[in-house]
Amino acid sequence: MSADPRATPEALEAFRVKLRAGDTAGAFATVKRMTPECVSMLMLEAGFSVQDHRGRNVKDFWAHVQSNIVKACRERKDGYELRGEAELFPA
Repeated sequence: MSADPRATPEALEAFRVKLRAGDTAGAFATVKRMTPECVSMLMLEAGFSVQDHRGRNVKDFWAHVQSNIVKACRERKDGYELRGEAELFPA
């Protein structure tokens, strides 16, 4: 992987696969190498709500991201499936 990972379509699909497989460590590894801006884009595209981190405590942003990832992995769903909108945004 490159030194500056982005929220590419490939990264998004890999992230969603990890969530649905319950791979918490893999999902965390995906976002760990990204900037908060890239993580925001990735989470939004995977169907999650995202807190604005600009001008605020970045720790709160990361806590929200971690909470969403843990919940999704436990239920083996992506953000759209957690919200019951999977039929609107198929994989």
